[in-house]
Amino acid sequence: MAVSERLADGKSGGAFQPAGNITRADMADYLVMGTEIRQFLPIDGGSLFTDVTTSQAPFAEAVGVPGAALRDWFFAQGAVELPATATRFNPSSQVKRWELAYALVQALGLQAQAQQLNGQAVTTVYNGQRIPVDDSSKIPAGYEGYVQLALDLSILNASFSFTQGPYDLVPAIHANFQPTKLTTRPDYAVAATRWLTAWLQ
Repeated sequence: MAVSERLADGKSGGAFQPAGNITRADMADYLVMGTEIRQFLPIDGGSLFTDVTTSQAPFAEAVGVPGAALRDWFFAQGAVELPATATRFNPSSQVKRWELAYALVQALGLQAQAQQLNGQAVTTVYNGQRIPVDDSSKIPAGYEGYVQLALDLSILNASFSFTQGPYDLVPAIHANFQPTKLTTRPDYAVAATRWLTAWLQ
C-alpha cells in the first residue's frame, strides 16, 4: 500500500530491502514524495547542506527548512525532518522511532498541538485504559508531545507486556515506545500508511 500510494518506494533493481533500516536520505525522499512537502530552492543556487549528494539535496532541503509542511499555511512551523546541524543533514544516518514520530506529526502541521504536550508524561491506550509509557524518559526533551500525538493518532504504536505476582488477581500492564529503536523500511511503510489515514481525516 505504501508503494502504491507513493508514500514509500523500493530500491534500484526492483528490490524493497525489507530487512534494512531506513536512512535519513530515504525518509526525506519519501516525505517529499508522499506527505505534502513544499519544494524549496536556495536563492543563491547552492545547497543548504554540505554533506548531501546532488540527487539528495532537493529532498533534504525541502524537509529541512522551516515551513516545509504544506499544512503549515503560515510558514510558522519548524522543519519536517530535523537537520543534524545548520549545514549538515547526515543523510546516511538511520532514523530512530522518536525522529519518525516527529517527522510524521510535523508533516500533519500539528507542531503547536505537539508542543503543548511537551514535558507531560507520555501515555497510550490499552483496552480502553490509558496507561503510562514506561520508557518515555528516553524521548529527548521537547519531543514528548510528538510521540504522544503519534500514539494518539495511531501512526505509531507502543508494545505491551504483562507482569503478575503469585497473588495478583490481574496482571499489571506495561507499555514501551522504544524511542531510540531504529526504523526498518517496513516500519516506515506501515507508519506512512497510518499517516495517510490521519491526514485524510
